[in-house]
Amino acid sequence: KMDIEKAIIDKKKLSAGTLKNYLANIKKLHKAVTGKDEIKDLSFLLDKNKVDEYLQGLKPTSRTNYYGVILTLLDPNNEIHELYKIDKMKNNFNNKKDTSVNQTIQDKVLDISEYDAMLDKIKKAGLQQDYMMLLMLKYLPIRNEIGNLEVIKIKDFNKLKEKNKNYLVVGTRKLYVYRTNYKTDKIYGTIKTDITDKLLKKELKKYLETFNPGRTALFLNKSGTNMNHSETSNRL
Repeated sequence: KMDIEKAIIDKKKLSAGTLKNYLANIKKLHKAVTGKDEIKDLSFLLDKNKVDEYLQGLKPTSRTNYYGVILTLLDPNNEIHELYKIDKMKNNFNNKKDTSVNQTIQDKVLDISEYDAMLDKIKKAGLQQDYMMLLMLKYLPIRNEIGNLEVIKIKDFNKLKEKNKNYLVVGTRKLYVYRTNYKTDKIYGTIKTDITDKLLKKELKKYLETFNPGRTALFLNKSGTNMNHSETSNRL
């Protein structure tokens, strides 16, 4: 019998809720493909026709979680992994086309002018950290990992033997975010994002000038350390 929970945890850091969903979905998928309850190995995922047949009976929003656990468990060097990855991208596109989902999203979306007005109010209120966090999110395609960014100089970053955190790398003229630890890192690997917007670069440098000597956390929680994902989400 395969310890499917350990297999998932060994490959990806997940919240308790996401792990629970992954386990439930992979068990349902295994049952649908093999007709059996006990998962002995992952060979059933290679029977893509049967997997596709089961997934096609689900809504695009439901299929998203299934593709998540499939891509987590499958060896990325397997050619079937790439086929599932393509299916996942197609599914994401179909998800966006779904009018009911689209409407739900639209109800929650701020117009950019509203976002800028909010930023202005937050800055005037003296909430420097919140302002900086939300300004970065305006320009950078990152998620909750923004809360645990470590500030490091380029020369020190280049000396690191292991780059296993999320970093804001700072140079005299160059700034970039380097991420190794985020929700889909097992799929997409490390991501480097250059910060090119002039306003953001200017505001970030002003913000960094306020740091006490020795501080490396870009944003602090109430205990004075890096925020975890939950703290970041709650603050935002």
